[in-house]
Order: sequence, then structure tokens, then C-alpha cells
Amino acid sequence: MADAPAPAPAPAPAPSPSPAPAPSGGEDAYERGRGAEARIRELLDRSKAAEKELATHRASEAERLAAARAERDAHWQQRFELLRAGIDDDDGAALVAQAWERQPKEGRGKTPAEWWAKVAADAASGKETPQLSKALAAYLPSPAPAPAPRGTTKAAPAPAPAPRGAEVRGGGALLEFDPKTGFAGLLGAQLGALRR
Repeated sequence: MADAPAPAPAPAPAPSPSPAPAPSGGEDAYERGRGAEARIRELLDRSKAAEKELATHRASEAERLAAARAERDAHWQQRFELLRAGIDDDDGAALVAQAWERQPKEGRGKTPAEWWAKVAADAASGKETPQLSKALAAYLPSPAPAPAPRGTTKAAPAPAPAPRGAEVRGGGALLEFDPKTGFAGLLGAQLGALRR
């Protein structure tokens, strides 16, 4: 008989699903995934906390900048008002602010510029002004002269014209200039006038 074909070997049993070989740390892939997920959640939480902190910081910085801008605008508004009242330098502005702070609160006005405008108007009209330092009093406008009664004013006589080309002896202030001798001749004439 002929040899019968040998039965085919039985297929090897399928390997049972087993975890991947453990890395050197001893964790399997599942545990590594859970650790990575936990780390991502931790980073997300930290990111959200940082975003909240940044938003709070931005809000406080915006408030600080708005307050600084309002303070700067108030300063320049006050300087503009002082300029309109005749105070045009830093020293004058500082003097007005110091004098304003020394005044009683009920009569001084809301701002140094407002107070100074009233003081300057009173000084210009001849009214009595508060006691001021000499440095600050220099900024006051001079009082307007009293108007002369009608019909009593006379025109001032016209000044006499200076003599032209005449030599004034004694002071040597007015000498005749000779273009031929130039300034040397003028200087000699002055020296001659002094020697006489």
C-alpha cells in the first residue's frame, strides 16, 4: 500500500492575549497610559489656574493703568488751567499748589488753578488778596490803572528830536561818523572828546 499521506500537524494553539512585556520599570502599557492621562489632567488643571491668574493680573493692570491715566489727565488739566491763569512754569505751579494747601478749605476752591484764577482776578481788579509769599506775588498781574476823569487829560508833549550829525561834547554819545576815516576816525574822535 501506498503510503498514506501523513495527517497534517495540528495547528498550534493561538497564543492567549498577554500583556506586552513589562518595561524596565515594571509597569505594563495600561498603567503607563493611565499615568500619562493623569499627568495630562494635572497639566490642564495647572494651565486653567495659570489662565485665571493671568486674567486677574490683566484686570488689575488695566485698573492700575486707568488710574494712572486719570491722574496724569488731571495733572495736565490743572497745568492747563494754571497756564490760562498766568502760571507758565513748574516753579510757579508748585508755589500755587503749596499756597492753595495752606488756605482754609471752605474758601480755597476745588483746585489750585481755580483758587489762583480768583486771586489773580482780585489782584487785577485791585481787590484785597490773601497773604502770599514774595515769589508767588511776582506772578500776580499788576492792578489796572484807574481811569482818568473825562476831559481832564492832556496829551504829553512830544520829545524833542535829537540833533542829526552834531557832535555832542562832554559825553561823546553822539558823534558824526566820517566814512573816509571809518571806525578808526570815530574812535579817535571819542578819544579826542575825552581828552578835552
